[in-house]
Amino acid sequence: VVNDLTDDLVAEDVARVKALGLQHKDTTDEDLPMSSRLYLAMKAFFENEKLDALTVRDWPEMPNTFDQWPLLAISRLVEEGRAVAMEGDADGALGSWIVESLGLGRCYLSDWLEHDAETITLWHVGAAPVSLCEPVGQPGGPQIARHFNIKKPAVIEATLRAGMPITIFRFWRLAGKYFLTAREGDTVKPKRHLMATNGLAHMKDDPRIWFEDMCHAGMPHHVGVIQGHHALLLKRMARLLKIEFV
Repeated sequence: VVNDLTDDLVAEDVARVKALGLQHKDTTDEDLPMSSRLYLAMKAFFENEKLDALTVRDWPEMPNTFDQWPLLAISRLVEEGRAVAMEGDADGALGSWIVESLGLGRCYLSDWLEHDAETITLWHVGAAPVSLCEPVGQPGGPQIARHFNIKKPAVIEATLRAGMPITIFRFWRLAGKYFLTAREGDTVKPKRHLMATNGLAHMKDDPRIWFEDMCHAGMPHHVGVIQGHHALLLKRMARLLKIEFV
């Protein structure tokens, strides 16, 4: 699908990317056509296969096959309201679809990098929707960059917008049943710069207790981040669907 796209279609999409006003950090306009090809290919799967959600196994296959990461493309699709996950995280994609279906907005799938008694450091490889990030052109605003590890394009490097109410949640299955967890907080200015996409969440509840409980509950390592405080709504949804809320 990636290789069969016409140059005209790709050029039209490159123009749309440029219109976003994103600056290059360590990439160039020459990196944009392949990113557009990956974006258009994933979008075609949504439209032609009538998908509600999509996950891709982005590494090691995509950088090896296409010499580029699909993370800028995923960020764009998520910003459009599509439920897309990386690293083969099918339940992460389903969780994104759930919050989109509930009208809760864009979902950023992040690693839970570290925590202390009050905060959780959120970080991932660069596919956050730009509406959750600092404004374009401002410190921490989204830029097009190379991957922090395998130095190939194209990812979004950005910081989550400070002062934003958020809900951190996860939807997963274990031993034949589904689970859901969610806690609320607010983003604050990070204490240090991290490459790719990052943020710092000041939580209402002690993250140390939640983290230990989730380890024993078998929660996978990605968490979803959405704008607003919605833990109670997600708990009510879990009750209606007979999903265990933890």
